[in-house]
Amino acid sequence: MLKTGARTCREPQNSCEVLILMLLSDVSEYRSLIIDVRQNLTRLTQELSTMFCDDDCISELMSMRKYSDPRMYTLLKSRGIFKVPCLSDIQVIAKAHNIPFSADYVRNYGLVGSNGGYWLQSRFCIPIRDIAGQVIAWVCWFPDKRKYITTGTLGFTNTSTFFNAESYAQCEQSDHSRLAFVVEGIFDALSISSLGYCALGNQGLAMPPVKREMLNRFDTVVFIPDNDSAGRQSNPYLSPRSPHKWTAGTATRVVELQGKCKDMDDMIKTYQPENLDFLLGKDSFTRVLT
Repeated sequence: MLKTGARTCREPQNSCEVLILMLLSDVSEYRSLIIDVRQNLTRLTQELSTMFCDDDCISELMSMRKYSDPRMYTLLKSRGIFKVPCLSDIQVIAKAHNIPFSADYVRNYGLVGSNGGYWLQSRFCIPIRDIAGQVIAWVCWFPDKRKYITTGTLGFTNTSTFFNAESYAQCEQSDHSRLAFVVEGIFDALSISSLGYCALGNQGLAMPPVKREMLNRFDTVVFIPDNDSAGRQSNPYLSPRSPHKWTAGTATRVVELQGKCKDMDDMIKTYQPENLDFLLGKDSFTRVLT
């Protein structure tokens, strides 16, 4: 028997028990490492946002994305979006604020690739946060061939993460029901949030069971896929056999965009609606001509 303080622990009896204890120990260490990385990445992001999220940065992004609604400006500024500096500048800022920035930490933050390459400089960083507001990764945008680069931050996977999870605070409606919009893209979600709604970016077409389970916290989920062939495969009413169907049980509403607007970001910046009440009818499937 092993004694630890006031506790008495039985020694492992066979190799299977030893293996289980080793695995549990590894999981615990990995979890602690992820917590440490996220806490420090959140601190680093805050310092970079404080230095580089200014009116010029947001105005440049607004111009590039062809936004003109002041509500979108306010939303982008509140999210602390900044232009990523060179890696050596980030290192200086991290050191000045006692934020770990060794080679291992830089890789765990996801700021460099597996071969040490750094591709984030001069891109607009939109922090990906969990529901509590902690930074779990960055998605960096610029209108070049790559457009979006998502950091390979330790512990992050988009298969179990919605972008804009912090907008959960906006889900409660006047009747105390909880409403969420689910869209494909980063800026689709931000555009809807600028109108005062909870909006989650799926970051792709796949809707794994873990994400469906997360959506059960809402009373109504309005899915709005992109207006393209891939987006239509997410619509359970148009593609019932698709492996990418977007559903959330009885809470599901689906909106199909038709016409010239390719997605909700495009629709909102084109028409600048006061709200999205026109999408909140009781019909489970709604077509909207833009």
